[in-house]
Amino acid sequence: MKAGTLFTLVAFTGIATAMLKITTSYRLWKQNILDNLQMNSRIANTIHGPIEYNISGDRSGPIILISHGTPAGYDQSIAFASLFRSKHITTISISRPGYLRTPLAHNETPEAQADLYAALLDKLDIEQVTMLGMSGGGPSALQFALRHSERCKELVLLCAVTRSYDESGRIKALPLLPRFVRQYLIRFISADIAYFLLAIRARWFHTPVSEQFYCSYTCSELRNRGYQNDIKHLLHLQNIPLECITTPTLILHGNSDDNVPLEYAKYAVAHIPNAQLIIDEGGDHDFFMKHKERVLPIIEAFVEPRFIDTVYDGEANR
Repeated sequence: MKAGTLFTLVAFTGIATAMLKITTSYRLWKQNILDNLQMNSRIANTIHGPIEYNISGDRSGPIILISHGTPAGYDQSIAFASLFRSKHITTISISRPGYLRTPLAHNETPEAQADLYAALLDKLDIEQVTMLGMSGGGPSALQFALRHSERCKELVLLCAVTRSYDESGRIKALPLLPRFVRQYLIRFISADIAYFLLAIRARWFHTPVSEQFYCSYTCSELRNRGYQNDIKHLLHLQNIPLECITTPTLILHGNSDDNVPLEYAKYAVAHIPNAQLIIDEGGDHDFFMKHKERVLPIIEAFVEPRFIDTVYDGEANR
């Protein structure tokens, strides 16, 4: 056998073996995610329908109900909640309708989702919570503050959508090269294998965005109905009467967020009475993870000042 042929055969065998190991690892990784999704949540049957949730904490301090972003599920909220330093905080992580094990049913709109949150609190015998809305979970959080103000102790908006949002329109408005890159990336990251690679990178290199957070975008077959519903309703989102919100409100947003631009936060703070906007300098859409050391203490101080000893030195408005 010629040396060149032998080298080719050895190289091919090595590549095939590596691909087999990667494929096996990927399948085990995804199955582990699916198993954990089943084990780490419960289903509450409320008067407005079933809702999947996870509750963590002993209820001795503030209780935060987290409305996750688009797309995601209760697992994203757990990943976010793990960033809190305070052991006094209890978190309720839910899957919004259409995501994971919460059926879409008749809870498509932000208003209906807000009512579903209130019905869950009835089931859990919880009177009042801090409502936290992330990204595409912002509209239902705002509706909860409006429709169930007596149960909303505080409102926190984190890189949140606060008025009509056109995802495809934003991409089409980009210059040719950035538009091509964004469209290519969207197709690429919609595949679980991409998140598998990102999760490995996060695990090995301890990146600011955690492996757990990347995993909350996987299994798109279990999240797609919620995602499509969000895109539809965010596009046709009617003007929310923000001026009617009486709940103390904290708004946090990165000034380099090209997913949900800073203008959404500025719009909210201009219309919500008693609202405070804190702009994270250089923060993108994941600023709360990448800059967690300065962002999370702000939220903790807002929901329960006596537990906090860290002062933020960023930019505050109003």
